[in-house]
Amino acid sequence: MATTQLPLWVSLLSSLGIASIVSTAISIFFTSRQQRKNWLSDNKKQEWRELINTLHEALGYMEGAFPPPNIRVHGPEATSYQSGIRMGYRVIENRIFIAASLQAEQLRDKFEELVKYAVSATCPREPNQRGCPTVTAFVIKVRVFEGEVMSAAKRDLEI
Repeated sequence: MATTQLPLWVSLLSSLGIASIVSTAISIFFTSRQQRKNWLSDNKKQEWRELINTLHEALGYMEGAFPPPNIRVHGPEATSYQSGIRMGYRVIENRIFIAASLQAEQLRDKFEELVKYAVSATCPREPNQRGCPTVTAFVIKVRVFEGEVMSAAKRDLEI
């Protein structure tokens, strides 16, 4: 039985066709992988922006827990610090793309410490008790917390 040999030009064309199909498949794979990375990165950036902005607003409301001395606040202003607390918890707990980073950095626990400090300003004191939470100390704690949030965001986004 005689074997027929294909001409050189036929083998070249067939090998080029297979090579182009394989290279196209590899290109599609790497492109879609990179697009997914970009998509995740963009969503993480957006969530960090929302978290930082909303936390800043919520912490500003929480300063309302420290009214000026000798002034009693009644009405909606008295509960605005509570809405700030709710806003802060909500924005921390409803993150999808950065939830693991928030948990690893323990940002919810750190926010909870700020909440406890703010709430303690509204609690009754013993008549002979000295030293109570102050707005100045709260602001200092807030600045430290916001710095920790920014550092966590930079680490997560690898900036």
